[in-house]
Amino acid sequence: MLTAPTPENTGKIQHGKRWMPIMYVTYFGILQAIAQQHGYALAVHGSVVRDFDLVMVPFAPKVSPHDFVLEDIRQAIGNTGPTSEVFDQVGQDCHGRTLYAIECGSGGYFDICFTPTVEQVLALIETDARRAKEIQHILKQTSSDEPIQPQQVVADDDPVKQASYHYKEYMRLMATLWEKPK
Repeated sequence: MLTAPTPENTGKIQHGKRWMPIMYVTYFGILQAIAQQHGYALAVHGSVVRDFDLVMVPFAPKVSPHDFVLEDIRQAIGNTGPTSEVFDQVGQDCHGRTLYAIECGSGGYFDICFTPTVEQVLALIETDARRAKEIQHILKQTSSDEPIQPQQVVADDDPVKQASYHYKEYMRLMATLWEKPK
């Protein structure tokens, strides 16, 4: 006779409780309303079993700082603060995303990731371009070769075009730096 897989016969550790997905889905409408009030669109990703993985995407021209959004979420779910040091920690991930883990009770938690705004992307690109220029300066000092010249700067008020240009310029500079003989 076949038996359903359980943690005992599969060797896998079961995280959370079986009813946690129901709790997470119940919270979704509340979280979505809070996200919209602060200018974000809210999306779910992941299995919604162990934790509730959420993505906040800037959707309005002006969005609230992360701290304000997180505070409203805590108040809405009745959370007065973290009970463990692992919660409310800020992390950074690829593509400029900022990560937070918010406790939501009964051993569950929200993994909330904020995607950057255009302004934040421009600031990241500017920082990376500054680093690329510093690397170029170091290479110029340590080499007799001609330094890498940046391309013509685009004069455009559109932040998306500026971000695209700066990203392409950064990638071109980095590729050129890596190709430079030692």
